[in-house]
Amino acid sequence: MGTQPDILRGASRAQAAEDAASELAEAIAQPDATTFVFTSSRHDLSALSRALTRRIPGPVVGCTTAGEITPHGYARGSVVGFSIPRSVAEVKLFPIRNLDCISVMELSNVAGEAYDEVQRQRAQRPGVGAFGVLLVDGMSGAEEQVIGTIAPALPGIPVVGGSAGDDLRHVQAHVLVNGEFCSDTAVLALFTTERPFVPVRSQHFEPTETKLVITGARPEARLVTRIDGRPAAEAYAELVGCGVDELDDEIFSTHPLMLRVGGGYYVRSIRKARKDGSLSFYCAIDEGLVLTIARALDMVSTLDDCLSGAAEAVGVPELVIGFECIHRRLEAERRGRSEDIGRLFARNKVIGFHSYGEQADFIHINQTFTGVVLGEAPA
Repeated sequence: MGTQPDILRGASRAQAAEDAASELAEAIAQPDATTFVFTSSRHDLSALSRALTRRIPGPVVGCTTAGEITPHGYARGSVVGFSIPRSVAEVKLFPIRNLDCISVMELSNVAGEAYDEVQRQRAQRPGVGAFGVLLVDGMSGAEEQVIGTIAPALPGIPVVGGSAGDDLRHVQAHVLVNGEFCSDTAVLALFTTERPFVPVRSQHFEPTETKLVITGARPEARLVTRIDGRPAAEAYAELVGCGVDELDDEIFSTHPLMLRVGGGYYVRSIRKARKDGSLSFYCAIDEGLVLTIARALDMVSTLDDCLSGAAEAVGVPELVIGFECIHRRLEAERRGRSEDIGRLFARNKVIGFHSYGEQADFIHINQTFTGVVLGEAPA
């Protein structure tokens, strides 16, 4: 460690909560810092939160995962984290509770408080930059409302994030805030810093000429019942060239759908085919939307290009806070590319987790890597 406090990164594969917290704290605990912790839901979360609170000074925030991105690449069943001292960035936390009944006004108030904090920081340190990291319960179904309300109310302040997971059980995800793992919760972490930074988004798909129209949907449940006037699962299966009984995670991750928003295309992932012939999605979907079948590109080279471009913008990365869709990881494992991606993440100092969806560009998306690249202090 140098004369100035460093951004510390670490991970533990210990299965006992006390051991995991002790090992992680040994690697990343430091005074006058905010600590981020991403953990497998397999741990005893109550014991883990108590142990982290005892061992790590200052605010601790984080969530449960569908997999972890450690200093050494991919992991499962682990606890990973980083601590960022105030000398690098001021971090202000804005907890958001009761997502099942939260109003747009309440979310707007959170955004207003965050924006006022940025203005206060800028008055003290002219030219300081700001970005937001948003962690949301990935089983709440509230991501679109949260990011869609908060991000537009923070003009010029990029907001990225990930949806907390539960190791693909799809039962209950948790966000860690104020010393407790809570469901139906989100937290906005607002960073203000003089360091160079840039938000990133990488997807390894491009649109094809094959389009479809959602003609039946239940948006509140993220269900599509009909595509092009036919049962959704049947129509989708025919478009991608398989039988309805063959629809599984591999088909969905290889042939996702894309939605055009503004001048860009964003991935909308299917979660599963249901017995009633409908399709369950990981994100909001509605009648009348025109979607496009996607074509896969090389996932390693596209990610490498994204991170290399960020390094050109901010210099050598000191930290990348990253959120990668669990479907990307599953695809990487099927294609034998997980070690390649893990090495790429390790080389670029990525710390984060595998999510049930990602937040970027004001919207909730899927099968994407999003994050923020934080550069070193100017010489």
